[in-house]
Amino acid sequence: MKLFISFLLLLSNLIAIGGRISQEAQMKSDTVRNKETIRKLFEEIINNGALDSLDKVFSNDYVGPNGEKGPEGFAGVINSLKKGFPDIRYQVEDLIGEDETVAVHWFWTGTHEGVFRGFEPSHKKVRNEGIAFFKFKGDKVMSSAFMTDRLGFHQAIGVLPKNITPPPKNSN
Repeated sequence: MKLFISFLLLLSNLIAIGGRISQEAQMKSDTVRNKETIRKLFEEIINNGALDSLDKVFSNDYVGPNGEKGPEGFAGVINSLKKGFPDIRYQVEDLIGEDETVAVHWFWTGTHEGVFRGFEPSHKKVRNEGIAFFKFKGDKVMSSAFMTDRLGFHQAIGVLPKNITPPPKNSN
């Protein structure tokens, strides 16, 4: 009888451990899927102008950093960027995923050929770098936050000088 009880205890522990392993494996699987979704967002959907596919990435309940709603809201931001930089191309440098969050480090290059956020075309080549955080619920993005090099951007299109601050004076 003791052997049978020991066997049942061992079996229940194995099942519990298996459940935890299965849950951890599922979380890792979701994280891998979410990272691949963000890579595809930049390198395939945005770069190829396939914005009609954004509903495969963004929830209808998505809220962007400036209040943009749903896939259409995200598309509006990208369309504005593409009007200013028709040849824009994103390159994903790093993707890091943890639970439901994916962080991406990217840069884009493009030529300022159209009005962008009130700035007339400078016809200059621009390289801009940034990071973004995307929060998923299931397999869809629910929210995002972006940080970009705005100073470098404004310097690249010529609205701010390259050396915006003078070097410090030698106090000797």
